[in-house]
Amino acid sequence: MSLPAGTKTLVVGATGITGYPLVDILQRHNARVVGLYKSNLLNVLPGVEYIQLDISDFQQCKEKLSGLTDLTHIFYVCWARGQNKTEESQLNLTMFKNVLNTLVPQNPKLQRIILQTGSKYYGDLNTDRQIQPKIPAKEDQARVPGEIFYYPLEDYLAEIGQDQTWTWVVLRPSAIIGFGIRNPLNLGTTLAVYTCIQRYLNDGREVPFPGSGLCYYNRFDVTDVRLLMKMHLWAMKEPRAANNAFNCVNGDTFTWEEMWPAIVGKFGGKPVEPARGSQNPRIRLTTELARQQNVWNELVDKHSLQKLELNDLVSPDFAEAILTRNYGMWSSMEKAQTFGFVDSVVTKGMFMDFIEKLLRLKIVPSFEPTVIRPPEKHSPEAHLVQQLKQQQRQQEQQQQKQEQPVQLQPQQQQQQQQQQKQEQQSSR
Repeated sequence: MSLPAGTKTLVVGATGITGYPLVDILQRHNARVVGLYKSNLLNVLPGVEYIQLDISDFQQCKEKLSGLTDLTHIFYVCWARGQNKTEESQLNLTMFKNVLNTLVPQNPKLQRIILQTGSKYYGDLNTDRQIQPKIPAKEDQARVPGEIFYYPLEDYLAEIGQDQTWTWVVLRPSAIIGFGIRNPLNLGTTLAVYTCIQRYLNDGREVPFPGSGLCYYNRFDVTDVRLLMKMHLWAMKEPRAANNAFNCVNGDTFTWEEMWPAIVGKFGGKPVEPARGSQNPRIRLTTELARQQNVWNELVDKHSLQKLELNDLVSPDFAEAILTRNYGMWSSMEKAQTFGFVDSVVTKGMFMDFIEKLLRLKIVPSFEPTVIRPPEKHSPEAHLVQQLKQQQRQQEQQQQKQEQPVQLQPQQQQQQQQQQKQEQQSSR
């Protein structure tokens, strides 16, 4: 279903794990799309106007965004890590304010701003993993103590959105399962790559769960990026959603006790469970993956995979934080369903589909004979891989040029020979 004629959207964070597929789906629904990015130009799509800038710099925003005066929708799907929680809150609020304070006054056609935060709203997994949040998490429950940068962003949006012709929506996904390169929030690919490395290294195919026992036996949820894309489209069009926040999760829950054997089994491995009740993982992703670049290179060569550095694919600090939570955490979709968003995803099937996609794209190796479905006709991930191959070919060609000896023209060769004869005669 196409969006109305004249729809022009801005995606802030256009090359991230959410922004990249969001740009794609907006285009496919006939919206004009402008994408803002700071780095990672690899994740771009044809037909999109991209603007590179540092949105923490207000002057850059004023200069580079001055021509955007006909936007109808703004999607804000980016964040920045700070040295500490206070700095992180200040930095992200500054970025958000710079974008909105630049664009809102100069866009009279603006209809809606969609801000994506996350389930960290209900408790920051990087501060105290021992505190059990209220579950299932609901949008209107009391905020938890502590400095969580989502709070000032949502507050500022609600504040400037009062008595305006435009409205806003906040989406709060859980850990997003989607494909990205050089992305700091890449749980699905991190788990697949880790599993392949362990499966390759261990003669008995054992793949230990890289998290705590308390996490392994607790219940969680995640967000399929495909579901998130559907909800972004819904959020930009649904009148009843105006000025509301919504959770966006698959709608079911799981334990890693249920899911880990399925993930490992997809690669022909044998799952190794952690000790029940243990608070510390047997293997820490941050230390294990940091020392396995050479092993990954072996896998890439042996299985003819895409030539990617390990760090291009994995997010060990993010994944480790999730897998060492010592409490269960999931969110309710009741509010979204009440307002008309009724889509859901079966999480186990999502993980299997995601691994198959990584196999099709030759991101990870297949250790067992398996039937892999043909590539999708339209896949932003496949386009991303093609861009990567093109970039690698250009680098190889450049390197070959640098290594080739300079070819002299016949006249230059004759002059060089005469010069050598003269040098030989003068040296006698």
